Amino acid sequence: YSIGYCMKARVYFSEADSKFWLKRFLQDGYSHCFIDIEGVLINPLHHYTSIEAASDLYECTDYIDVEIEEPAWNARTIWQPFDCVSIVKSFLGLHKWGILTPYQLFKHLRSEHG
Repeated sequence: YSIGYCMKARVYFSEADSKFWLKRFLQDGYSHCFIDIEGVLINPLHHYTSIEAASDLYECTDYIDVEIEEPAWNARTIWQPFDCVSIVKSFLGLHKWGILTPYQLFKHLRSEHG
């Protein structure tokens, strides 16, 4: 069964909270990512996921506009970490094993979507 949808989304990349201990291993300015899908902001934080109406007032390093098409059916793996990158990848329908950090996601999306 196919519903055949296409939605506009914007993936934002920003600096994570300074208390985040893994931040020292991540690229400066690209230690967090979140997504705006047609006016709904989904921001996976450390202790919860914030879902709110989107605005243009985000402090971010960079962003990439993408179109989300109905992805091919792929089961998610239980070995995937529950972090901002895996959640954004899920919304994008992206199942690439080598994308683990926000900067790797940024490079991948930039190469595919300009």
